[in-house]
Amino acid sequence: MPFERPVPRGGHIRIGAEQENGETVITFFNDGPAIGPEHMGRLFDRFYKIDSARPSPDGYGGSGLGLSIVASIMKLHGGRAEVHNAKGGKGVIFRLVFPSKS
Repeated sequence: MPFERPVPRGGHIRIGAEQENGETVITFFNDGPAIGPEHMGRLFDRFYKIDSARPSPDGYGGSGLGLSIVASIMKLHGGRAEVHNAKGGKGVIFRLVFPSKS
């Protein structure tokens, strides 16, 4: 079941889950600004501030540790965390892909 929640910058986050090729995929769509290609490869690095990758006029944001923890947990369980910009450059999509149960 999709879930939508407002975020402090006036945007929204939508969360959904589905099965793809036997894997469980949880998707988080944030309709805020896109992330520059120079930042994409570092988003899951420990303490990499996503705020440096996205404009933030109000200074809202965190340390970047959360994304690093998520990526580490996914890897530990044989899954993966992915991120890419939405088509048209408006929004960011985070996907957590959990492997099928054996």
